Amino acid sequence: MISKYLLLNILSLYLHFQILNMIGGKFTVRDVLLVLSRIKMYRMEKGEIMSEVPKKGEDLVSDLKIDLDILH
Repeated sequence: MISKYLLLNILSLYLHFQILNMIGGKFTVRDVLLVLSRIKMYRMEKGEIMSEVPKKGEDLVSDLKIDLDILH
């Protein structure tokens, strides 16, 4: 039980610092998660529509080199 907890803590710490290294100190990890959580996909009868990406979101997406086209 403790080993699973320890593994998850180490993995989350590793991912936390990977994100920090990718954004270069411009934002915090909390900011990254908050801004990226505002990007939504809506399913319609004819397909999917992505919500408008805020300016801060565009900056993060370009810094993290995320391809938003894969969400379609």
